[in-house]
Amino acid sequence: MLLKQKKLLKINNIFLKNPIKINKKTLLAFAFFILGTSTGFRNIKDIDLVCNKEKEEDLSIFQMDDYDDLLKQELSTYSLPSFPIEEEITEKTSDVEEVKTVSVKDVSILDNQYSLYENMIVDESVIALYEEEERKRIHSSVLENYELSDSDYFVLADNIIAVSNELGTGYSSYEAVDRFFYDLSNISKEEKVCYILEHYDLTPEEFQVLSACVLAEAKGDATCYVDAYAVVNTIYNRVISNSWSNALSNSLYQQVMGKGQFQVIADQRYLEYMNTTDEVGYDAVLDLLYSEVPMHNYLQFVANERDSDGKVQFVPSGNRYHNLIRDRKSEKY
Repeated sequence: MLLKQKKLLKINNIFLKNPIKINKKTLLAFAFFILGTSTGFRNIKDIDLVCNKEKEEDLSIFQMDDYDDLLKQELSTYSLPSFPIEEEITEKTSDVEEVKTVSVKDVSILDNQYSLYENMIVDESVIALYEEEERKRIHSSVLENYELSDSDYFVLADNIIAVSNELGTGYSSYEAVDRFFYDLSNISKEEKVCYILEHYDLTPEEFQVLSACVLAEAKGDATCYVDAYAVVNTIYNRVISNSWSNALSNSLYQQVMGKGQFQVIADQRYLEYMNTTDEVGYDAVLDLLYSEVPMHNYLQFVANERDSDGKVQFVPSGNRYHNLIRDRKSEKY
């Protein structure tokens, strides 16, 4: 509004200095033309005014000087829109990775484009280093959680891998075994116990007897994870063996309580380990029964001091295992 008022003021000044004989109708038409069009001053020579040459010259001077200033002032109040710049976008194709420079406005034409993170071209050696460090971290965590030495752990892992290759269970590398035990260690004891009681149809009291028997048989100190795992593995093998389950029972508890099966039941040494849940031997019982991942296929064992011919020992001073299972049930629990 202010700009239009300034335009009228300048026009009036010109007419006051140079009186023009013009009728009212023509004057109104001229005024509306000037105020209503942005190019009015630029095309002012096209207006048919009743005036002399001197007045036209004064008006043209106003057109070229004053209007330019006013136009610049008005335009300065507006900001021009910004335009997209060009950026480097990494496009991943099916067989090669390449970097293309494309305009931002063209990015949408890339079909099924990957996210910027996935498009990053990372040196394979960096990835390999990260994976190696992660493997070491998981391995160290397993040794710490189960209080295992490297030598005991690799005996355990070697035997799991051997049985896995035989049965095709998928634990055929140290990395797989590391991950297996790492994942087990991150499942609570309460969750494992609840699963075992339901899955094997055991009462809490029966499971306490079972775990106490295992701890009493595994070197007798409940602190050897590997031998405890091997002992409960033996009991589990008897349940999944047709001959042993038919002879005694398909119940873990009944296999433990069978007459003449475990010396620690007969002499009641198992009572020393009732309700012992804070030793790694107890963790071994939970882990084997929860996962059903075996480390051996034996059905019997004898104490360390007994005859060792044809028997396998997993840890020094541990039990010696024999009598391979040959008649697995087609279906386990």
